[in-house]
Amino acid sequence: MILNHKDAIEFLVGDADEIGFNRYTILNLHALLANNLLADPTAAGRLRYIAVGNRALYIPPAGDTSAHRGKLRSDLATAAAITDPFEQAFFVMVQLPYLQPFRRCE
Repeated sequence: MILNHKDAIEFLVGDADEIGFNRYTILNLHALLANNLLADPTAAGRLRYIAVGNRALYIPPAGDTSAHRGKLRSDLATAAAITDPFEQAFFVMVQLPYLQPFRRCE
């Protein structure tokens, strides 16, 4: 996990001109952070394609559907349009986990 975080930081610093709240950044960060941590190694850096199996009252949208991808695209566009970095971070911190776009680590 520590090496995954190191790789993610190097990605952010090395590609600073390309980094933003966009699909490229989010999927690549997930791929780096989830490397060797998922039961299905092909799921790293990809939107989940299975339903979330939890016992919570909230059930996020189904797997990699057009609605799911559309909501992620909409949330990332909204985040990119927010100019205040604290407000931007708070928005993403709330919206991204709510959507649960990735498979969880096993």
